[in-house]
Amino acid sequence: MQFNNIRMETDRLIIREHVSEDASAIARFSDDEAFARFLSGGAITEESAEKFVAKTLEDQAKEKYRHAFDLGVVEKSSGDLIGGVHVQIRDIPNRRGEIGYAIGPGYRSKGYASEATRQIIDFGFGNLMLFRLFAKCDCANEASIKVLEKVGMPREGCLRGYQRQSKSEWSDWYVFGMTYRDWEANKASQS
Repeated sequence: MQFNNIRMETDRLIIREHVSEDASAIARFSDDEAFARFLSGGAITEESAEKFVAKTLEDQAKEKYRHAFDLGVVEKSSGDLIGGVHVQIRDIPNRRGEIGYAIGPGYRSKGYASEATRQIIDFGFGNLMLFRLFAKCDCANEASIKVLEKVGMPREGCLRGYQRQSKSEWSDWYVFGMTYRDWEANKASQS
């Protein structure tokens, strides 16, 4: 799908394409142990954040039909980058995508993760015309579990031994999912 310069707004947030200046904020987030603990790649350095943003911008520029949408989440009132959301099309014929989100320290427990996640779900179903969205999170990540439940994604199962934590430890992850029909029903019940 062709999408360039994505910018969405909620009551308190702007969700937009990353810019090169985002790298330092992204690296700062992972200084917080609670934030870095659940990142699949571990803590993010300034260098790895710069590479992530550069690769994201490069992929967005060269990909005629985008499959991945990694977007920054900005707090409207301060203009600060407070996290990120993404949706990635995983299966084109079956119109299936995966979402994810991360909100930096100092901005948690304010409903920002739910607000941004609802918006990326709306984008996935409303703009990308996906039929199914899913998300995964570590079974120990209680905050993430609450976000997914709050936005109406039921828990569908557990992936045992899904993510390697160390040489000898593996963590289990939950899978949450929603179909287009679920999304429509949720929207209708909120009206």
